[in-house]
Amino acid sequence: MPLWVFVGASVVKDDGSKESAKNYNERASDIAQVLGFLAWFLGEKEQAKQALSAVYQGDAASAGLIDKQGNEIFSGSFPWLKEQQLTVDALYRDILTHSFHAAGGGTLNVDRITGDSGELLLKVGEAEKPFGLINVGDALGLAEHLESHDIKHLQVRKSELANPIFAEVTRDSSPVNLLIGSKKFVEGWNCWRVSSMGLMNTGKKEGSQIIQLFGRGVRLKGRDMSLMRSSRLDPILAPKYLYLLETLNVFGVGADFMATFRDFLEDEGLPGNDNPEVHTLKLNVMEDVGKSLKMLRPKVRQDTRQAYSFHRDGPLVSFGHPVLSGDFQNALGLTPDIVLKERRVEVDRYPRVDSIQASGVKEVMAKPGLAKQQSRYFDNDRLLFVDMAALARDLERYRRNRGYANVLIDAHRLPALLKSQIWYTLLVPDDQWKLRADNFQRYQSMALELLSLLLDRVFNYHRRAYLEPRMELVALEEASGNLPATSEYQLVVDGSESALIDDIKQMKMAIEQQQQAAYRSSKANGISALQLGVHLYHPLLHLGKDSRIRVEPVVLNDSEYRFVEDLRAWLERNQQLIAERGEQIYLLRNLVKQGIGFFEAGGFYPDFILWHVQQDKQRIVFVDPHGVRHTGSKDEKIEFAERIKDVQRRLKDERVELESFILAPSSTTSAWVNSYWGMTAEELRAKHVLFMSDSDYLDSLMQTVTAPAA
Repeated sequence: MPLWVFVGASVVKDDGSKESAKNYNERASDIAQVLGFLAWFLGEKEQAKQALSAVYQGDAASAGLIDKQGNEIFSGSFPWLKEQQLTVDALYRDILTHSFHAAGGGTLNVDRITGDSGELLLKVGEAEKPFGLINVGDALGLAEHLESHDIKHLQVRKSELANPIFAEVTRDSSPVNLLIGSKKFVEGWNCWRVSSMGLMNTGKKEGSQIIQLFGRGVRLKGRDMSLMRSSRLDPILAPKYLYLLETLNVFGVGADFMATFRDFLEDEGLPGNDNPEVHTLKLNVMEDVGKSLKMLRPKVRQDTRQAYSFHRDGPLVSFGHPVLSGDFQNALGLTPDIVLKERRVEVDRYPRVDSIQASGVKEVMAKPGLAKQQSRYFDNDRLLFVDMAALARDLERYRRNRGYANVLIDAHRLPALLKSQIWYTLLVPDDQWKLRADNFQRYQSMALELLSLLLDRVFNYHRRAYLEPRMELVALEEASGNLPATSEYQLVVDGSESALIDDIKQMKMAIEQQQQAAYRSSKANGISALQLGVHLYHPLLHLGKDSRIRVEPVVLNDSEYRFVEDLRAWLERNQQLIAERGEQIYLLRNLVKQGIGFFEAGGFYPDFILWHVQQDKQRIVFVDPHGVRHTGSKDEKIEFAERIKDVQRRLKDERVELESFILAPSSTTSAWVNSYWGMTAEELRAKHVLFMSDSDYLDSLMQTVTAPAA
C-alpha cells in the first residue's frame, strides 16, 4: 500500500532541548491543522463528498484549485478512477475502507503511546488497526496541544498497551497509510512505500534538505528490484496506469518548496517540468515479414498452452549441494563449465588507474610491466571473521531480487564453498588481505560478491539445462514481444526547452513530411532519427548526451546508433550485389528483457537481430554493441558465439544457421583488450568479437552474415 507522508520542522532542537513556546505552537498547529482536516473528512461526510466531487470532477469554480496559468490543477487527473466510472459515494467509501480501515467513518482517535517513543497512533472509531502514525520529539506536548484546541470529531486518548510501530512502517504489511513527523526523515530513513508527500512550513530555508526529502519519495524498488520505472524496464507491456503508482506527488502548507526545487533544477541544468509538452512521431512497422522470418522461443506446453518457463515449471535447485549431470558430479553443486572448462568466477579488487603520457616522454621512459596479482582463497582464519548469518541473509536477499524462485540456499554450505579453490579467483592487494580488523568488512563484502556471482552461474546453468531441449523455431510474429505494440513514439520535453522543442519539430518535418533518410541534430543533447529500410520498424531514434527529452518506446544509445548508421552505409555500397544474389537482409532492435534472450549466456539479450535470407535458408545473427572492459575472455557473452552453434545443432533444421557477434564500442580497442586479456585481435575475431574502432569491422561482420550457407 502506498504511504502518504506529512513532514514539518522539528518540535525539538538538534541538541535535544525544546523550541521556544512560539515556535513550538507553530509546529504543533501545523499538525493540528492536518488532523483537523482528517477529522472533518471522517466526520462531516456530506461536506467531504462535495469537496471530493469538486476535485474529482475538476470543478475549479468550487474547489478554487488553479495554477498560476489559470488551469485547473486536477484537470485530466485520476484517469484510472474515471475509467472505473466510480460514483463519488463509492469513491468516498473506498477511501474510508482502504485508507482509514473504517468503512463507516467515525471519530478520529489520537492514541498517545506511553513512554518516550514520541509516537501517537491515529485510528477511526473502534477500528483496531491504526491508519496513521505521528512521530515527533514531544508526543505528550503535542497531545496536550491537541486537547486544548478542542478539534471537532477528534479525541485524544492515552494508550497503556500499544507498542511503538515506527520501525514497521517500511514493511509492505504495515497498516499505516499516513505518516506525520518532522524533518528527521531526511537523515537516514528509507522507505520504498512513499508515494505522496506534504510539507508543512518547510522549504523556506532548507534547500538541500528539500532535495533529500524528495529523494525519499522518488526511490523506486521496481520490478524484481530493478530500481527502474515500468516505462524504462518494459515500455511495451507495462500496465497502462502503473505510472500513477510510480509518481511522487508533492504539495505543501505554508511551504515555498516548489520555488526551492525549481531553483535547484535550474542550477543543475535540469527541466523544471512547469508545462511538459508531448510530441508524437509515427512509428511504422513492416507488415507481413514476420510470417517468414524465423525466431527462437521455448516450446508451448500442451496442458497449460503457455511457453515453458524455468521459474514456473523447472525443478528446485539446492545451492551448494551435489549436482549430477550425465557423467559429471560435484559435491558442492558446481557446474561443469566451471570445473571442466575452468570458467571460474573472478573478483578483482586491484585498483585500475588510466594514465596518459606525451609521445616524447614515452620514448625515454621504460615500458611499464604488468603488476603481479596474487590469487587469494578463504581459509579458516578469515572465515572466523565472516558473519555467516549476515552473509546468508544478504545472499537470500540477492536471490529474491534476482527472481531466482527455484533456488534454495543452505547457509551451512557457504563455508565449504568459500574454502574451495576450484571455482573462483580472488585478486586482492596484500594490504586488503592481511588478517587485521580493518579488513574484516572487506572479507564480508568479497564473500558476498563471490557467492552472488556463483549463484548467477548455477541458476543459469540449471535454467539452460531445462530449457535447451524445449527450444523451437517459430515465425517471428508468433514470438510475441519483439515488435512495438504502439503506432507512434512519444517524445516528452519540458515546455521551457524551446531549443529542444524546435529540434523535435525539425526532426518530425524531415522524417514525416520530407521523407529524408536521416536527421542529425546539431545540438549535443538533441534528437536524431534514421530511416533504415531493412529494419522491421522505423524510424530509429537517438538522444544526445544528457538529453532532457524522454522517448518511448525505445531509443538507441551511441554505439547502437553508430552500428545502424554503418550498416546503412554498407547496404548502400552493396545493394546491387545483394539484389543480384537474390538475398534479403532484415534487422530488428531487440527489446530490453522482453525480446529474445539466451540462457546459454546467462540471460543475454543481444541488442540486434540480423537476418540473412536466401531462398528457403536463413542465417540469424545476434549482434550486441557491448562494452567488454568489465568482462573477461571467458565471459559467457564472449563464449556465446561457440555455444550458439550448440543451439543450432539441437534444432536440427538445415535451413537455419545461428551466429552471434559482440561489437566493442570505439572507446575499447583491440590493443587495450590484448593488454588486459592477453588475447590477439585474431583470437578475438575467432570468438566473433569485433572492434568498432577498426574501420573494417562491419565488413568482417557482414562477411559472415552473407556467406554462402554451409
